[in-house]
Amino acid sequence: KDMAYHPFQHIMGDDEFLKRLTNTFIIRDPADTINSHYAMNPDLTREEVGYERQLQLFRRLEEVQGKAPILVDSEDLTTDPNQIIEAYCQSVGIIHVPEALEWEPGQPEAWKSWESWHKDASQSKGIIAKKNSYAVTVENDSRLREMHDLELPFYNALRAQRIAAAPGSPPTN
Repeated sequence: KDMAYHPFQHIMGDDEFLKRLTNTFIIRDPADTINSHYAMNPDLTREEVGYERQLQLFRRLEEVQGKAPILVDSEDLTTDPNQIIEAYCQSVGIIHVPEALEWEPGQPEAWKSWESWHKDASQSKGIIAKKNSYAVTVENDSRLREMHDLELPFYNALRAQRIAAAPGSPPTN
């Protein structure tokens, strides 16, 4: 996982780098993104929210590689992890291992510097849908609402490209 604004300029100018990778985009509803990011960083900027840059990068990859990158919407993933991961595995040509969807909670060493940002993930045992509550949200803050409204069309354009559940795979729930 990375935020599109971190490496954006470097990546957009390196076609050779873009050509040799299999890229996966994971997106989530901008309201959820903005609310949770603001709770961790009240100085949140639209650039940090990043849907416009994600869409630019998505389209650039499509242009350079001649095919759309794989895109997973977190709502689909958390609603039915098994089906979405099976479809993902088919998309990238790897074997689907359902047992990999369960793990022991823990904090990987690589997450230490961002520990507070990965608290829920480090305490999890699998992929689940979780809604957090926040005091300041896109529903009650005009600045966040404006950010949301500006980012929503980019999210919707990306979401239209998401993978669907694998045909014939049994539901997880």
